[in-house]
Amino acid sequence: MPITVAGTQITFNDLTVQTTAFTGGSTVGTRGQVFTSSGTFTVPTGITAVKVTVIGGGGGGGGYSSGTGAVRANGGAGGGVAVRYVTGLTSGGTVSVTVGGGGAGGTAGVGTSGGTSSFGAYASATGGGGGPANASSTAPAASTGGAGSSGDINITGGGGINGSINTVRCCSDISISGAGGGSSGQSSTTLASIYMVTVGGSGGAGFVGGSGGNCVVANSAGPGGSVGIAGTGYGNGGSGGARAAGGGTASAVGGAGSGGIVLVEW
Repeated sequence: MPITVAGTQITFNDLTVQTTAFTGGSTVGTRGQVFTSSGTFTVPTGITAVKVTVIGGGGGGGGYSSGTGAVRANGGAGGGVAVRYVTGLTSGGTVSVTVGGGGAGGTAGVGTSGGTSSFGAYASATGGGGGPANASSTAPAASTGGAGSSGDINITGGGGINGSINTVRCCSDISISGAGGGSSGQSSTTLASIYMVTVGGSGGAGFVGGSGGNCVVANSAGPGGSVGIAGTGYGNGGSGGARAAGGGTASAVGGAGSGGIVLVEW
């Protein structure tokens, strides 16, 4: 006789019956909890161990909201990741959960770093660094990805792509921002063309998806300035703003990073 399943009852081939079996998958929502803002995790009845994935907030892209002249700004970096299997918990006990926010885009230079996320003292992940910006032809330093700590697996977020200023025939003084950092531990990638366009790294598909903000382009023929694009998903950097040398006082504010997240599964 084959094994049969009916609800929580399993009948084995020797005709013995187990009526208290869990027959579903361990999926977030029925066997887990998602935190997109800070809160408290209460250990469910009968549970003594959980798997936690902690992702820090993404950094904001660099930029300027005033002034004149070319602006080259880097994208914000991705938040770090920590993954840990936590044991020795007590049913009914509580663990404090902190979720780091995304960094704001820069309005007077460097963007704001993303916030740190944590699951009690068990695991934490810092946010990605904010992207710097220069109102000159000097390349700003790269933004630094956040870092996971105390996890069984710790991952560093991807840094934001550098901005650049280039002159292309028939279209002078092009200012190109840096693209946002790849999500939670994935480095950004660059695709080069005649315009030296940089593209934000792909989102962290291995975790919760989304992507860093794509680059924005400005030139003296219009638009004179472009505002950075916000990161999507969780823990992704925003792109930097851009303003051409002939762009006047056009805004070149950086894009915001996306907030972090904490996933608890059992």
